[in-house]
Amino acid sequence: MAGHYREWSRPARLWSLLRDDRGSGSVITLAVIAVLMAVVGLVLAVSTALSEKGQLRADAESAALAAADTESGAVGGYPCENAARAAELGGSELTECTVEGVAAKVEVTRTIWGVSVTVRARAGPPPG
Repeated sequence: MAGHYREWSRPARLWSLLRDDRGSGSVITLAVIAVLMAVVGLVLAVSTALSEKGQLRADAESAALAAADTESGAVGGYPCENAARAAELGGSELTECTVEGVAAKVEVTRTIWGVSVTVRARAGPPPG
């Protein structure tokens, strides 16, 4: 009965397994889902970073306006202290403050995803 049973060689068995496409649809589906999840994660990370950067710009503008308003006499106190307070209210840190006349220039910093991001803003009459 040796003729009824044929033992395959290892390369032949491996080749027949590679040619078999059962389950390949599941593998492709899982790969597509994994890629889509990675893309969604990347989009969420970028949109969060852009939103944080917008908030940082708003904090810098608020700080510059606070310093300029204080210097012009519209608000009491010291210009750079008020600018620092305005920046802190938004969750940022004032790193530089310069007042020239009634114009104020500020630099505000915030850490976004472990990266320190800095934005500058100016408030006051037009230069010139």
